[in-house]
Amino acid sequence: MWTADTPHFIQKPEYRYIRQTNSLGLPDVEWNRKKDTRRRLLALGDSFTEGDGAPQDSCYVSLLSDMLNKDSATWELMNAGVCGSDPFFNYINYKERLAVYKPDIIIQSLSAGDVLTDMATKGGLNRFSNDQKLTPLKSPWWEPVFAISYVSRAFFYALGYNQQLVKQTLTKQMKNDYDAELIRLFEAYDSIALENNARLYIVIRPDNKYEVMDSQPYYDFASVIGALRQHPNIQIVELLPMYKEYFRAREKSNIDDYYWPVDGHPNSRGYGLMASITYNAVFARPDFSVEKK
Repeated sequence: MWTADTPHFIQKPEYRYIRQTNSLGLPDVEWNRKKDTRRRLLALGDSFTEGDGAPQDSCYVSLLSDMLNKDSATWELMNAGVCGSDPFFNYINYKERLAVYKPDIIIQSLSAGDVLTDMATKGGLNRFSNDQKLTPLKSPWWEPVFAISYVSRAFFYALGYNQQLVKQTLTKQMKNDYDAELIRLFEAYDSIALENNARLYIVIRPDNKYEVMDSQPYYDFASVIGALRQHPNIQIVELLPMYKEYFRAREKSNIDDYYWPVDGHPNSRGYGLMASITYNAVFARPDFSVEKK
């Protein structure tokens, strides 16, 4: 969480963008607890949701708001993305602080990095004590190196390392444990969403541009998706196939134009694409609904 009501900078060698925060320390305007006539959408995620790599008004949440309110102001979008966070932190944040704002829809982002980097190094729900305070876990020596940028990850992949900087294949037991913890998380997430009349959308995004170009996804979420589809209030949307189709259909489009070359985060154009694909994947679907099930 950022310092409440205090501007901060997202700064890398390639860019420097200022962020304003509200009283919750989130990168958005102040929210009114009392809803007006608009539908509320709460976006939770990490740096891709906060918008690292672009001005505040060019993050995907802001651009998605423009799309949804093009004809009339019927949606209020609330950006609860925080650089460095993950779905486990987002769940606790929603449960303890944000449910009182009564969003109609929750969009929770999920990527391979949330599992193979964040869960692998920090743990899952076990990192939180009973009073919901963070219980720090010892970080590996290489975490600062790996956190420099998404481009650095590609370098280590090329050398044969996985996301834990270990030259070994993800074992079946590790995969089963990760899947079980994700299922546990999202079942708990859905329970709180149902109590608060919210519909939960889990949006699985590409971890970076290299996953879009690769022939295989970085993490196979099939078992998690299969288990969670038994919960009618959870809607799962996979963005990776839509990214691949977008660039496959536009042979002249250079994917590098959508991401910062060194840091690897999307630039304003990249977040515009993320907003557009999310809009088509979630809101343009014939089965889209804000009603809980």
